[in-house]
Amino acid sequence: METTIEIVRVLTHTQDNLQDVVKRIYYNLTGTKSGISYTSLNHWVDLTAADPNNFVPYSQLTKAQLEAMITSNNSYTGLRNHIEQTLDDKIAETTLTEKPLPFST
Repeated sequence: METTIEIVRVLTHTQDNLQDVVKRIYYNLTGTKSGISYTSLNHWVDLTAADPNNFVPYSQLTKAQLEAMITSNNSYTGLRNHIEQTLDDKIAETTLTEKPLPFST
């Protein structure tokens, strides 16, 4: 399954003498498999304290670095698995035929 992360917004805070430390990232996640896509909206990850020895100023962060912060979070793994299961269900439905109900409602 291919995934696409759409970063919606980023919240920062001050940590000791570090300014604009990323604390929370809001994102949408889209999975695509066998030509079918499914998007799950309005998710976020809360990050642990920044390591002062490896701190990258907010203005220098790249999309790839923010995505890595998201994908290294345990909640991302569960969401990714949920999207893959949803896609598997949608793919399985493509082999089925929907019929009208055999009675009036």
